[in-house]
Amino acid sequence: MSLGTNAVGAWRPWFPVFVAALVTLVVLAGLKEEAVGFDLRTVYVPAAERILEGVSPFPTDDDPVWKGHQAYVYPPLTALLVVPFTELESPVLEYVGVFTAIVVLLLAVWLLGVRDPRCYAVFMLWLPTMTAWQNANVSALLVLLCALTWRFRDSWPKEGVALGLGIALKLVLWPFAIWLLATRRIHAAVAAVVVAAAAILGSWAAIGFKGFLEYPDLLSMLTDVEGVNSHSVSIYSAALALNAPSALAHAVSVVAVLALAGGAVVYGRRGDDRGSFLLALLAALAFAPVGWLHYLALLVVPIAIYRQRLSGLWLTPLLFWVVSVPGWPVEPRRLVAAVVVGIIVVRLLAESSAAEPPTAPRDAREPSPEGAR
Repeated sequence: MSLGTNAVGAWRPWFPVFVAALVTLVVLAGLKEEAVGFDLRTVYVPAAERILEGVSPFPTDDDPVWKGHQAYVYPPLTALLVVPFTELESPVLEYVGVFTAIVVLLLAVWLLGVRDPRCYAVFMLWLPTMTAWQNANVSALLVLLCALTWRFRDSWPKEGVALGLGIALKLVLWPFAIWLLATRRIHAAVAAVVVAAAAILGSWAAIGFKGFLEYPDLLSMLTDVEGVNSHSVSIYSAALALNAPSALAHAVSVVAVLALAGGAVVYGRRGDDRGSFLLALLAALAFAPVGWLHYLALLVVPIAIYRQRLSGLWLTPLLFWVVSVPGWPVEPRRLVAAVVVGIIVVRLLAESSAAEPPTAPRDAREPSPEGAR
């Protein structure tokens, strides 16, 4: 009798995982064919194919892909990484991309030290998580690289490589360099800048620097086209929705980034490594002029850092599903996102840094006396 009870108790934590897996499969099966692996199929792979053809992966100003939200606007590294996927035919391409994204997202949580199966289950049920794997989006890889940046915080070469590659994939991650500097990880910050520069310039060199000089104009075009998109949850888009002129919307975003980066410095200087990391992450999100829901899957990194077991913080992002209620207008999406993010941030920062004794990063510590234990 007790053996059976123990067996049931041992399997109980895994029950939510089975439920989450079932929900994931049901959602995946219920998606329209054109929605599965959308970003991989319509954005990344076409850019990779253009590279193989010897032309620029970037769209022109009058390219119809802008209207279909299919414009490739990343540095070339992403397209180069996707080149092997060009050998796959649909629908194998889409499903390989989707399941790869799921594995990458779950791996990120595992690398953060989370072993509670319920956390994995809840994370897979977040709307930002589902939109990341549904689209086979690069956000899944960014979650992994941010997780590695934290995991390797006591090894500056590994940390520098992880963050440098993240910045090379998506430039908005640069505020994490502020976190490194604020916590006196000088070697890691320098390594991240060097790796990012090498990856960006190296990937551009691989395509003959096509579109290099025009890239700032491309980003400006992206902001003009997608900044007004009602699905964008960025600060810039929110300001535009309130009828602010573009210049003012940019100014609001810059002020938010500076305030959050300043907060990261303050928390870092007083020894709160987790709080500084969290604020650097928020600065990265605030810097993006266009912010899709899957960007918010990055919130799993600070939540996992603070909470290794299931708690209300893991459940809070489930509130994002409010915007998907049938008949619910899409416009409150930004308000819902702001409220949910605000709840998470306030609860995390409310914890005293004394709960995690301040320790200098390895590259900032004085060498131990010879023979010391």
